[in-house]
Amino acid sequence: MVFSPPFLRSLGLVVVFAGIVGAPAAAEAEIADPAARAVARQLGYAGVQAYQEGDFATAYDKFEKAYDVLQVPTLGLWSARSMVKVGKLVEASERYREVQRLSAVDGDIEVQRRAQADAAAELRALLPRIPMLTIALENAEPSEIALFVDERAFAASLVGEPLPINPGRHVIEARRGEERVTAEVVLEAGERERTVLVFAAKAAAVPPPAPPGAPRPQPAPSTPPPDARILEPVPPSIERGPSMGRTLGWVGLGLGGAALAASGVSAGFALDAKRDLDGSAQCVKGRCGPAEADRVSDYRTLRTVSTVSFYAGSALALGGAVLLLTAPTTEEPGVALTVGPGSACVRGRF
Repeated sequence: MVFSPPFLRSLGLVVVFAGIVGAPAAAEAEIADPAARAVARQLGYAGVQAYQEGDFATAYDKFEKAYDVLQVPTLGLWSARSMVKVGKLVEASERYREVQRLSAVDGDIEVQRRAQADAAAELRALLPRIPMLTIALENAEPSEIALFVDERAFAASLVGEPLPINPGRHVIEARRGEERVTAEVVLEAGERERTVLVFAAKAAAVPPPAPPGAPRPQPAPSTPPPDARILEPVPPSIERGPSMGRTLGWVGLGLGGAALAASGVSAGFALDAKRDLDGSAQCVKGRCGPAEADRVSDYRTLRTVSTVSFYAGSALALGGAVLLLTAPTTEEPGVALTVGPGSACVRGRF
């Protein structure tokens, strides 16, 4: 059976009316003035009519005012529905939960309980649509910062936890003293996102200066072994192989070439993934829906691997080339003299 919009509007008015006139005795006790209940009823009527006509902003305004005056399950249910329509998904989820906690002990109990059951079902359908945002910090601790989301103070202790947030554009700001770091995110319904706020690295701690008059620490004198006498300073003997630099050079060139090859392969796969996403019906103007989340993640991973492999391969190849060009081809001559008890030894390379 298909119901026409006038019938649905009439049905909504009947449900709201039944919920208001059958409000629990506790609610009536809080609102002693019958005129206040009459105003709530009229606001409920106007809210249902605006909702059925597609004017959800007006419906949200009317239901909020009515629910503020008279908190009954029927008004709370319609208030939550209007919040969903204007994009306030987080607020709607809380209103759905509140409706389920309201008392239904007097009046038209059946209507009230049916509204609470509808609130529970609609909440279960809503939760997967609420975006989740995880805020992370770099070079800072949550205890050091003040956090703001859309210019509203937010508990910094929740940094690193997935936070429910409404769809749309959001500005995240963290403050540490005079330093401020901001990030902007745009979230679709059901999207999961992580943003990192990067602070400047802290300077290394400098030891405090010694007080005036304090003695300066003196290095410990080096004492030669009692059974050896140094006749004269002898430069240390340095064993250097002529092929070490060239060997490292060839290794660097080989690793660099492998990394550059990996970068090319990853770039090819990333281009294929990008073409597939561009041709998907779930992707419009560079943004994809939740159904393509896994493929978008694969594309980002391939792109990152390609970029990192390219820069690493370039650095390795350049370092290998420098080592090959600067490595010595012959050993350097040297002489070393060692004197001990009852013996002397001369070693050298020519």
